[in-house]
Amino acid sequence: MTIRRNATLMAAVTAGVAGALVVAALPAMARPGDGQGRPGGQGQPTQQGEARGNEQGRGNEQGRGNEQGRGNEQGRGNDQGGGNDPAQGTVTIDVPATITPGTSFTGTATVTMNTSVATAQPSANPGTIQARVESACGSLVPEVKTTTTGAIVSFTLTCREGLRGPIPLTVSITTAGRPALVGRTMLTLATPAAVLDASTLYSFDGAGNNLANPLWGSAGNALIRKSGVAYGDSMSTPAGASRPSARLVSNTVSAQSASVTNDREMSDFAYVWGQFLDHDINRSTNGSEKFPITVPASDPSFDPAGTGSKTISFSRSNVAAGTGTSTANPRQQTGLVTAFVDGSQIY
Repeated sequence: MTIRRNATLMAAVTAGVAGALVVAALPAMARPGDGQGRPGGQGQPTQQGEARGNEQGRGNEQGRGNEQGRGNEQGRGNDQGGGNDPAQGTVTIDVPATITPGTSFTGTATVTMNTSVATAQPSANPGTIQARVESACGSLVPEVKTTTTGAIVSFTLTCREGLRGPIPLTVSITTAGRPALVGRTMLTLATPAAVLDASTLYSFDGAGNNLANPLWGSAGNALIRKSGVAYGDSMSTPAGASRPSARLVSNTVSAQSASVTNDREMSDFAYVWGQFLDHDINRSTNGSEKFPITVPASDPSFDPAGTGSKTISFSRSNVAAGTGTSTANPRQQTGLVTAFVDGSQIY
């Protein structure tokens, strides 16, 4: 049957738990051939249930006026994906605070149905509740255990490794095969720890930097000597027994009445940086062999009383094992740090 109108017809169709269908018309005038509908007065429905007439037209048989079939009060549910309708009920989802990809986790959803709805709509009875869980970690039909007020939904999922969060999880509830409620939450995934390939890293002690000679430049080996030895006995004893004291040399160089500019216009940072790099490539440990430095008499810092007997404590570096036994095998020192400019003196 075709409905003819000379005014705008606005229709709102909503599906609720009870499946009520309501057609609301504004305004409409009956025409000849439209059946029993009469313009004005007591408009009556036709056999097919179309509303006729004005304010007092009865609508159709399944939806009396606007009170029982408008949707938001009893019938809209969550079929539009808008979340829970407080008038219909609630879905509360409980999942772990942090989920590890590759490891299964268990979650629950507590469904609470509005008791007045269950009474008014028999199809909303908790005994007919079904559920579905959907997320990037998987989709399934979970176990549903009904309660006096709704149901408890239990599910187990596994988020695949490599998945990054947060990701949404949705629990959809149906009653008697019709959409009723939807609950949503976000899954927080644990960030995987960074994994380093040890084969691509330099060793702490410098070993293995030279693949053909793995121990070259590594800590714990004798320092490389680039010039001939100058020991007092050409083998092990200190040289310079007839030379001035190192303290006297230092005092003489530092005794200047005015600032002396470096001939290359470099600041003190040049020697400080040089000392810093020196400790990065050839640091060694002090041994037990004492070699005190003579202090000039009346030294302002070490011998202000002028005794002439003061010394500055000093110890020679440890000897590398197996060296210093002959002129062919002179004394060598062991390096504590790598021979590479790698900042090893910092650590």
